[in-house]
Amino acid sequence: MKKCMFMTFTAFALAILPGGCSVPRRDTIVKQTFLLKVDHPDEPVADPMPACFYIRMTRVAPAFSGSQLVYRTGPVSYEQDYYNTYLSSPDEQLDEIIKRWFRDSRQFICDAPAEEAKAETLTLESHVDELYADFQSATASAGVVQMHFYLSRYDEGCGCPVEILKKTYRVSTSLPPKPNPNEVVHSLSRSVAAILSQLEKDIASQL
Repeated sequence: MKKCMFMTFTAFALAILPGGCSVPRRDTIVKQTFLLKVDHPDEPVADPMPACFYIRMTRVAPAFSGSQLVYRTGPVSYEQDYYNTYLSSPDEQLDEIIKRWFRDSRQFICDAPAEEAKAETLTLESHVDELYADFQSATASAGVVQMHFYLSRYDEGCGCPVEILKKTYRVSTSLPPKPNPNEVVHSLSRSVAAILSQLEKDIASQL
């Protein structure tokens, strides 16, 4: 089996490499910063539900929590791109994305002020296990995101949280041939949007 050899990220690292493997191309040595862009689709909902969410701080696995874009180049090998980075940390970006997603959702309606009884509030915990562009295959590269969610409701009877949903989602969004870093971030954004869309549907089915 042909193995692709990857260099440490230098001026030549983001190019087509021997053996057919590739990571994002870069025409010039210019450092760029990116934001994940995930917007909730503006779609009507036939039967919205009353529900308030308290969303805890999103946690990203250490391997993917840095500012650099991460590329998977083999079964157990990853590379960090020091020329193409996130404008703010992944956990900060994803935390804001998740909060905005539920704030813009028409599926759930929260009329009560945030300071009112937490017994009626659903608590959502979010963990990001994977956030990278997969370049193990020269013909099937993709933006990969895996997220784990835990949703609970406060039970006054026991004075404790009661589990409503616990689920892990993993989505791979294909990349074009010879992608640039902007296309990588767009692919990751689409993967996050697909996960949150399915999460929203799953929560609605449990309430």
